[in-house]
Amino acid sequence: TLGSELAVRQALSPFFPDREFRFVPLQPDRLDNYLVKLRGLQTDDSNLSERILRSALLAGASDVHIIPKPESYSLFFRVLGVLEHYQEGTLDEYLTLVARIKDLSRMDLAERRLPQDGGFQMEFSGRYVDLRVATIPGVDGENVVIRLLDPDNVRPSLDSLGITRIQEWRRGVSLPDGLCIIGGPTGSGKTSTLNATVREMDRLGRAIYTAEDPVEYRQAYVRQVNINPGVGLDFNRALRAFMRADPDIIMLGEVRDLETAKMAIRAAETGHLVLATLHTESIHGAYSRLRDIGLQEYELRYLLRAVLIQRLVRTLCSYCQGAGCNHCHGKGYGGRNPVSECAYFANEEEVSRMFAGEKWWPTIKEDAWELVRQGITDERELIRTFGPEILQMRPVDLAPGLAHG
Repeated sequence: TLGSELAVRQALSPFFPDREFRFVPLQPDRLDNYLVKLRGLQTDDSNLSERILRSALLAGASDVHIIPKPESYSLFFRVLGVLEHYQEGTLDEYLTLVARIKDLSRMDLAERRLPQDGGFQMEFSGRYVDLRVATIPGVDGENVVIRLLDPDNVRPSLDSLGITRIQEWRRGVSLPDGLCIIGGPTGSGKTSTLNATVREMDRLGRAIYTAEDPVEYRQAYVRQVNINPGVGLDFNRALRAFMRADPDIIMLGEVRDLETAKMAIRAAETGHLVLATLHTESIHGAYSRLRDIGLQEYELRYLLRAVLIQRLVRTLCSYCQGAGCNHCHGKGYGGRNPVSECAYFANEEEVSRMFAGEKWWPTIKEDAWELVRQGITDERELIRTFGPEILQMRPVDLAPGLAHG
């Protein structure tokens, strides 16, 4: 109000007689980020780890890599799926940083010869962020990778993820039983899609169990289990336990072996809906992967409901459209979007057609070129994601040379 502005001017004018005061509407999020930046300016060694992690969160990083060298260490942030060099530091600073992170993660500080896993939480802008930490011994010391699991970066619904033909996936997961698969490489957003899928389900009326490695985002009324090979808790053992606990829906972080695959099939056969992930790059590749694991066609023909394959590509900066500007720090990109292929199988005949090699859905590469056509991404990003062979699939009505930079 005008009265409040006048009171502030009168209070501050004696201390800043030559300053002009301007009042703007308060945006709490921006104020929080500004205060975080001020805290991040502290440079004492005791606050080194916090300063680095806050800088990573402000940069929108998904991972932090700490890499030792003979006489120094390098720090990288993974931003929009790409590693970016952040800073160099001394070995003394490296030892202080790694010791602090291992201590926070409840790791054995004296053990430097074996890989370790751990995690902790930190407060950031009024919320708690989970950090998953992995150490890997190397010739120059321990390499440390920190996964930043910021709840504010989790999109709340399947619609907001931007997946093409998402209704086909919804048709599959809306059924009471069967097998639905999400495929893609590491870091392709499979976990986000699975969590968004579960969020749309009736978590009160149906018993939902998940086995994840690790649990990244907690969900109310979902029975989530962390896989822990160190104590013998693998996906197969978790699945066996779920089957004795009156489940309706089971989500498996990954199908890695024949025993787990057989248990998933048995769960689907006995009236449960099973969601699982595979490391594969196409719908036909998902079938090939399950066959390589040891499943037979007859075991899948009557149970396969839907397959979704996805990857993430960077999207052009909305301010400069790929030319590079201050908003995107000269990179030309300002976010990420999924590219995908998805098929729903209405009956066993359609599953058999897929087994025979038929295709009636747009492929993931065709979906990627459609994003180029819409001006959402460019050729340069498609080449980075799929390799130069993607250019052989350029649509005939799309002119070459759309790469920026």
